[in-house]
Parts: sequence; structure tokens; C-alpha cells
Amino acid sequence: MYKIFHYPIINVILNTLKNIFIEGGCKMCKDVKSNLSQEELKIFEALENPKYKWRTIDGIVNETFLAKDIVSVSLEHLSEKGLIITASNTTSTGDTVYASKDEYFHGGRYFVNRIVSALTSEIK
Repeated sequence: MYKIFHYPIINVILNTLKNIFIEGGCKMCKDVKSNLSQEELKIFEALENPKYKWRTIDGIVNETFLAKDIVSVSLEHLSEKGLIITASNTTSTGDTVYASKDEYFHGGRYFVNRIVSALTSEIK
């Protein structure tokens, strides 16, 4: 439960939105998953790991045990298919980070984070 504001109504609104978008979020269509290669499916599942918001290539390699070049090429294919997004910022070491588009937009992260960002800059 979000408790970041002194205004109870804002916390209620944020928690309601979080529940709608996280618990009610749609998952990637089974048809799309069935058209992925085994490598792409493993990578996609790593991107949907709830422990992480964003994944680096090295993190995906460690979780999937796939070669770095295979992960890199597969991420390009997943991006071309419109299934993943690349962050506009990089990590402190300059690594590019990726997320499942479905999890990012429909898993609540995008919408809730945008609202929290907007409200915190307005209410400070």
C-alpha cells in the first residue's frame, strides 16, 4: 500500500489505481508467446520477473543461461515485435536496460509511477 502522502484521499486513489492496473492488468496474448523462439520466450520471462523493474543484458544472461550475443539479438527481435521497451536512461555503468512492454504499461508501473511523480512534484 502506498503511504507517501499526508493526504489520505491521495493514498486511497493511488492504491485503487495500483490494484486496477496491477491485479487487473492484462498479460501478453498467448498467440504472441506461441510465436516466440525458445530463447525469446526465456528472455521475455526474465523481463517479466517480478523481482526486477528493469533488466540489463547481463542480468538476463545470468537468469536464462543464454549466451550474451543470443540475448542481444533476441532483445532486438522482441523490440521489433513491439514486446519490450528500452529505457531512455542507462545504469550508472552505462548498460542499457529493458522491460516487458506488457508488464511496464499494464502491470501498473508506468501509470502509477507517472501519477506519483506528478503528485510529488506538485505537493512538495
